[in-house]
Amino acid sequence: MPKKFHRTTPFLDYFCIMKLNIYPLAPESPVFEQFLTLYHASFPAAERRPDDKLIAMMRSGHSDMTVSAIKMDNELIGLLVFWEFDDFIYIEHFATLHHLRGMGLGAKTLDLIKSRHDKPLVLEIEMPESSPIAARRLEFYRRNGFRPQWDFHYIQPPYSPELPSMRLLLMATGDVDTQHVSDTLHRSVYGVS
Repeated sequence: MPKKFHRTTPFLDYFCIMKLNIYPLAPESPVFEQFLTLYHASFPAAERRPDDKLIAMMRSGHSDMTVSAIKMDNELIGLLVFWEFDDFIYIEHFATLHHLRGMGLGAKTLDLIKSRHDKPLVLEIEMPESSPIAARRLEFYRRNGFRPQWDFHYIQPPYSPELPSMRLLLMATGDVDTQHVSDTLHRSVYGVS
């Protein structure tokens, strides 16, 4: 069970004594059940892969996709699913434990990802007008160097045939060809042309 952090204690005190890192996971990993619990709590069904499909992709050794645990002091504090392509890194899923949000861990994790890759980072978010949470998410990513790609009308294909497609906003940390990004995501991540 992760250690409980209290918002009244300065985050930097914890960060000085604890090490944040990102570790690839396998379905057999001891923390994989914790990963799935956070995955389900953080993303509604329309915004995540069904567990069986995710596990099948992990077992197939899909070369572009990495499923990871974000750990601090060897405790799972978050999850990260990303895809590495030739010219950008796509962050498909990223979340921290609910009681740890607002403590700077998300920003520290993004800094760690940026330090390991010299390619632009790309992600999709809900349109900010859809909810107050979506608007806060836009501001969080803006503060962390992502720029919204307002000029591109992006539709996320469904994860399963029974689910709807969704209008989302692409964000990126650098200059990207949004049509190329969209085509790559549709083909490689969602399996549609």
